[in-house]
Amino acid sequence: MTRVLAVAKKEFLHIRRDARTLFVAIAMPIAMLMLYGYAIDMDLKQVRIAVLDEDRTPESRDLLARMTAGNTFRITTILTNREEFSDGFAANRYRAIVAIAPGFGEDIATHRDARFQV
Repeated sequence: MTRVLAVAKKEFLHIRRDARTLFVAIAMPIAMLMLYGYAIDMDLKQVRIAVLDEDRTPESRDLLARMTAGNTFRITTILTNREEFSDGFAANRYRAIVAIAPGFGEDIATHRDARFQV
């Protein structure tokens, strides 16, 4: 602990003597906050997804409609079987797959946990 305090004291004295170091110590974090806070947008927009709807019920179509209602996801490919999963990823046609198994609509109608895979 004494070593840490000694290094902290040395750095404090150095910053106090050199105004440029003080400027860098204060200005750099503020500049990074501005850059990361305003310039870099980390929101997902228009993520291409593929859909494998093995249930084909109004409930599964409603789920997909709700997922694509905003600006986050966009369905680009409709798959017919699970063997097609890797081909689209390799060709960069989509970034994610939503797979809805048979029985999804029935689970919702009977108030059970309805599950799907992403």
